[in-house]
Order: sequence, then structure tokens, then C-alpha cells
Amino acid sequence: MDGTVTKTLTLIYESFNRIARQYENRLYKPEELIALFGPPEEVVIRKVAGDHAFEEAFNDYLEFYEHHHDTLANVIPDIPGILEILKEQKKQIALFTGKGRHTTNISLRKLDLEKYFDLVITGNDVPNYKPSGDGIRIIMERLSLGPDRVLMIGDTLTDIRCARDAGVKVASVLWDSYDVERIRNASPDYIFETVDEFKEFISEH
Repeated sequence: MDGTVTKTLTLIYESFNRIARQYENRLYKPEELIALFGPPEEVVIRKVAGDHAFEEAFNDYLEFYEHHHDTLANVIPDIPGILEILKEQKKQIALFTGKGRHTTNISLRKLDLEKYFDLVITGNDVPNYKPSGDGIRIIMERLSLGPDRVLMIGDTLTDIRCARDAGVKVASVLWDSYDVERIRNASPDYIFETVDEFKEFISEH
């Protein structure tokens, strides 16, 4: 989701740092926050705020995330058009994100993206977090798809590892990625620099 379909990284940084400022009296640099990505927000916020303050901190996080969504997040341009093409092609589209169910639902609703996905799997729905391929395996099982019928599309090195773990091909998209060089060196099956390149690919295949 983040960095592939939606431009939400700034919102995530600001939301986490609100909690870190309040409960740890510190701010995280972007690279420090990125290093925490994988499990859903609840896991990270519990580490920041502690068990005793977790519920209050998590509610604060969700309130900030939703309140500032309109100003700090948006859909990546032309992604809805690509999703429309895939729907016209009768492709099944699933969303697998490491973020939690609450923030996923907020972003899908606010950006009017819910209608495009046949299935949404979040970090709250898997036994093992990314880079485990459990989320992809759940999707394949529920949509009755073999590995040869699946293409994972993501913007991180973790997404490549996730796809490899599940035995499916992976397309790395670089239009909002923070890890371009390491992604190139990991040799994904496909690389797309721009949304237009990816749009041309799905139109031809």
C-alpha cells in the first residue's frame, strides 16, 4: 500500500513522531522509522509507549493519522486508472500491507480505493510479519491461485523477500521508494521506474 498505491510515508512519520515525542521525548529520523517497518503499528507503538500506556498511545496515533490524512497523504497519481484497467481485464486484485487494519481502512476509505480490491490482508491478519510470505499465501489460498498466477508489486526490499518466500514473481516499483539501489541489486523479476511504465506493461500483458 504505502509507496506503491498511496503516498502516505509523510503521514506515517508525523503520526509516529507525535507518539514518540509524547511517550519517549524524542523524534525518529525517517531511516530509523523505516527500520521499524514490518509489523503493524500496534507492535511498534507498544514498544514506544509501554504496555501501561499502549491503549492511550494507539488511540492518539489513530486520531492523528485520520485527522491529518487529507493534508499529509494522497493516492499516487494514475494508480486508480491502473486499477480500473486491471478490473476491466478481470484480474483479481489483492492488497497486502504490513500496516494494521485500522490505518489501512482509514486510507482506503479516505482515498476511495476500497472498491478496487477483492481482498485486503494487513499486518493484523498474518501469523508472521513481512518479510514472511504468509500474507501472499493467504491471498493465494482465498482466491484459489497458484504461485504462477500471482505477481507481487511492491516498493521495498522487504517486498522482494516476501515474494521470494511465497514463491511468486515480484515487480519492484520505484516511483515512491526510499531504497532504490538495494532494490536494483536484489534483482526483482521486473522493475518499473514510473507509473506510466507500469501502466504500459499491464496494458500489454
